[in-house]
Amino acid sequence: MAAFHSAAQQELSDLRLLPSNVMRTLPYTTYIAVGSYAVLCWSREAALLEVCLLTNEILNAVFKKLSTLLLGKEARWLRRPRGAADSGIYPQHFPKLSTSSGMPSGHAQTSTLFATIFTCYVLDLQPQADPDLPGMKVAPLEARNIVPLVYVWLVAICVMLSRTRFGGPLAVNIGGRAIVQHSLLQIFVGASIGFPLGVAAFWLYLGQRGWWLGVVLALVVMSLVTVLASIAQRIPPPKVERKDSESADNDTTGSGTPEGTCFETNEARGSAEHSPSSAEPNGYEPIGAQHSP
Repeated sequence: MAAFHSAAQQELSDLRLLPSNVMRTLPYTTYIAVGSYAVLCWSREAALLEVCLLTNEILNAVFKKLSTLLLGKEARWLRRPRGAADSGIYPQHFPKLSTSSGMPSGHAQTSTLFATIFTCYVLDLQPQADPDLPGMKVAPLEARNIVPLVYVWLVAICVMLSRTRFGGPLAVNIGGRAIVQHSLLQIFVGASIGFPLGVAAFWLYLGQRGWWLGVVLALVVMSLVTVLASIAQRIPPPKVERKDSESADNDTTGSGTPEGTCFETNEARGSAEHSPSSAEPNGYEPIGAQHSP
């Protein structure tokens, strides 16, 4: 009976982590779903969408790399919130503090790109055929299209929120605590890049000549963010006075996670491995481990 009760508790714990794990992997399971559909159904449209998604992933990596080279990975606008850990697409058995750049958010950029492409497809959003008529030509919005549009944007918003301090049960969970992965600014910039890239991808699919404007707009957004981040780096951050009653033992991250409770840096891991008094060689605890408050 005790073994059954323990197994039931573990199943319940895993079930609680399901929304979090779905949100963190969703943009990338989309790659697998779209690619599988392209191969199994021999779909040209799905194959093009897969190429678009992978290209977007490469662009996000390039943006992060270039901004890090220009400003340094410790720039305030680029680094992830304090305490960010296990920031990858799949949960780690031994979570580590994240050292990668958080600007722009890859989850926000990918989810916005996909939602924008789907919206353009449903609304048939494209420039006017007559050059004398400025603006966009939009197909009439039918009732049967409202639910798919609401669904795809609701999922995209949930993915973006799951990476912030407003993620709640959707946020990355380590040791029973929600971990913040991105600042709101990093999410906003990622979405601001994904939207024009999505419009550009759809217009390129239609053969429209102005598709490159979306790419230029995305580059302008990232360039502007890099310049503003450089300016912000020159401004000293405001000093926050701590109360005398606060002790170092109660120091917590921005997400409410005590530092070092569920994860350690590589340096700390190395020291733990060589410590003769260490109970565990790696010094980590599993993600699902629960800590007493």
